[in-house]
Amino acid sequence: MKRITVNPTHPKPFTLVFPHIPKTGGTTLLYHFRRNFGDDAIMSYGPFNRMTRFFANQFQFEEMCSAEVNKLRVVQGHGVCDKTLSLIRHGPVRLLVVLRHPVSLIRSRYHHRKTALSKRGVGLSSSEFMASEPENFMTTLLLQKFGALADPNVRSPRGRVVSILRKFDYVFTTESLDQQMQGLARDLTLLGPLERRRVAEKKESLDLSNDEIEQRNPIDLELFEMANKKLDQQGRHNPFGGGKAARVRAITQLQSSSMERSHERVYQELSQALCQNLRAEAAIAKLNIDSKIALRHPRKFQEVLKQNWETYAATLPAERVLISKNWLARWQANNLCSTV
Repeated sequence: MKRITVNPTHPKPFTLVFPHIPKTGGTTLLYHFRRNFGDDAIMSYGPFNRMTRFFANQFQFEEMCSAEVNKLRVVQGHGVCDKTLSLIRHGPVRLLVVLRHPVSLIRSRYHHRKTALSKRGVGLSSSEFMASEPENFMTTLLLQKFGALADPNVRSPRGRVVSILRKFDYVFTTESLDQQMQGLARDLTLLGPLERRRVAEKKESLDLSNDEIEQRNPIDLELFEMANKKLDQQGRHNPFGGGKAARVRAITQLQSSSMERSHERVYQELSQALCQNLRAEAAIAKLNIDSKIALRHPRKFQEVLKQNWETYAATLPAERVLISKNWLARWQANNLCSTV
C-alpha cells in the first residue's frame, strides 16, 4: 500500500480514538483520515498492523517515544480498547465507533473470514463460522474491549453496552456514515467526500436467513436502530446521549492509568500475528540480515519468534508450509540485495 504524506496546516484539536469493529466501514474512514492527515499522523493498532509496522521498520505503539505519540491525530484499529487510552498521555481525546446492521455485518464477516482463510489454505463452512461467531457480535466486542467504560451498577449486557456507548463522542452506522460524520468532518477539518473501499462484487454466501441472523443478534439490532438516526449536528453525533462529565471523567481516568507495556506482551502479540499469517519465516530472515529493525530489543524478539514458529510450524499441513515458503521467497526477492 502506497504511503500518503500530508503536512496538515490546521492545529490538532484532539486525538481521535477509533476502535474498528470489523466489517463496519472502518477502512473507508481510515483512507479518509490518511488522505487528510497523512500516514505519519495515523496509528493503526491491532495484530495485523503490528506485523505491517514490523516489515515497514516502524516502532510498535508501546515503544514509540512521547513526541511521536503526541503527533498522532487518529489511533484506530481492531486492537484499540479502553487500555489503549493509557498510551495517549497528553491532550484531549475523543472516541468514535461505527455500528452496522447485523444482517449485512454477519454476511460480510463470513465472506471476509472465508476468503482470508482460503489464502492460508484453510476452508470454512457456514456451520463452522456460525459455531465460532458469538451472538450479538458488536455488543460482545464492545463489552470485551471497553468494559472499563461501563457503569458499575448496571448488570445486563444491554444496559452495560448502552452505558459504554454513552461515553463515546461519535456513534455512526455504516449505512448512514456520510450524513452522520458531517460534525466530525468540521471538528477535524476533513476535506473531500468519503470514498468507499474494499467493496466486494461477489461474496461468499452464508447459509442462514436474514430472520435467523436477526434472532441471534437482538441487542445488536436494537443498537443499530438507535444509532442509525440520521442526525446532522454541529458537533458530536451520538443518539445514545450521555453526560459530558461522565465521559470526560472516564477517559481522563483511563489516560492516567498504567497500562502494561512489557516487551514480552508486545513481542508475543507480534510473534503470534506473524505465525498465524505465515510470515514468520520471512520475519526471521529479516531479523538475521536487516540492520533497520524497529524494535527496542530485536534479539529478544528473535528468540520469542523462533520459539513460537518452531511450535506452530510443527502443526502445519504441507499446503500451508508451502505458503510460508512463498512468503519467505517473496521477501527475499524484494529485500535481500538492499539489506545485505
